Amino acid sequence: MIETDTITHGAEQITFFIARSHQRKTACITVYPSGEVKLSVPARTSPVQARHFVEQKAGWVVKKLKEFETRGCRDSSKKYVDGEVFLFLGKEYALKISQGNGPIVTLGDRTLNVIVPDPANMRSVRVAVFRWYWFQAEMFLREAVATYARMLGVPTPVYKVKNQSKRWGSCTGRNLLNFNLKIAMAPMAQLEYVAAHEVCHVRVKDHSPRYWALLRSIMPDSDARKKALKLDGWKYEL
Repeated sequence: MIETDTITHGAEQITFFIARSHQRKTACITVYPSGEVKLSVPARTSPVQARHFVEQKAGWVVKKLKEFETRGCRDSSKKYVDGEVFLFLGKEYALKISQGNGPIVTLGDRTLNVIVPDPANMRSVRVAVFRWYWFQAEMFLREAVATYARMLGVPTPVYKVKNQSKRWGSCTGRNLLNFNLKIAMAPMAQLEYVAAHEVCHVRVKDHSPRYWALLRSIMPDSDARKKALKLDGWKYEL
């Protein structure tokens, strides 16, 4: 059962759901473009404590909700129907589904062309699109990872491309990099930022001042790229 609550802030009502975790030590609020508000708290947080935390942050929550409304943020979930818009390297392409021997996916000037035996089978269209994005992400990340590894003077790390729900990338203790295939939807500058970010973790595992200095040494505008990814990342959904 999902735990929810509602508070009032001025003329605004804020409904939020609570996610509890035994690993979490502090409370955190996330506001999504869809209008959902999530409160992540330690497992033993009482309902009163949870409510009080949201009340303290209510002004910020209302501000974020209004920002998303002003920007016209929409539901980013995909239906995989003809004409639906998909992003690739920051540009918009209309999905064009055709019947034929497939699956085959190609990129036109303004269209993402998908050929499948049964165009009415949304699952087959979705699988074909996912595989295409996986291939594209793997190809562009290969060059970016190698480039930033050379700049840092470290061996090019092994990496994997996965369908991840939240994280854009990660680096294990053994220097295996993991990337989210949906980063191929972002402009190249943001894809390169994620690649450089994770390659830097080969040298420095934490996010200490030393780490950020290292990242800026190979990507001076990394702060701006990070900000852009945080602002637009909600759009990159498959």
